[in-house]
Amino acid sequence: MSTEQQTLGERMKDHLVDLFDYKKYSDKKQCQRYTGTAVDISKCEDLCVVDVDINKCLQAEQTKTIRNSILDKLPRNVGLAQTAHGGLHIYCELYGYPLKCSSQTKVLTSPENDIDIFAGIGDGKQRLVVQADSSYREMKDGKRIITKYIPLNNYRELTDFSSLESVLDVFGIDLKTDNTSATMAAEPHNLLTQDGVVDMFPTVALALVD
Repeated sequence: MSTEQQTLGERMKDHLVDLFDYKKYSDKKQCQRYTGTAVDISKCEDLCVVDVDINKCLQAEQTKTIRNSILDKLPRNVGLAQTAHGGLHIYCELYGYPLKCSSQTKVLTSPENDIDIFAGIGDGKQRLVVQADSSYREMKDGKRIITKYIPLNNYRELTDFSSLESVLDVFGIDLKTDNTSATMAAEPHNLLTQDGVVDMFPTVALALVD
């Protein structure tokens, strides 16, 4: 069955990782409380996630206004989840878009939001994207706060996704001609983004993904 015929849930099911203790990455050393799942998107051929990290200094109502404005402009057939900090994970299809690597960060930065792209193009790195209905805990104003990743549509049931290019057009991003701002360093490193993607070379045990 081609990827166009499979639901997103079917494409991801063999590449899911359990999360514990409200963490955004897999930590098998302290598996005390199950708190969600993440998908290794590097193994999901041609699948992309556009990670919209809305400025965390904004008030909740401002965050909601920005998020809704983005949602109103997106193409119809995309998967949508709200991140633990109020941003967005937008699931779409690569369709041959010329990304230089499977993790391109800060392809857009602005006072309102930063945008990263993560894609299943097989460059040997594990990249976990936290799934909707997972919980995350952080300290805020001296208190432990638990938030959740929230599904905004039935994204696991969707097929035939809109293209990455159509999503990037919403933000005025064109990486086809100049990709230099999105290129990552070649040496091994860890990257934990604000809204749930972590990547590492496979030589590092217990790869982190947000």
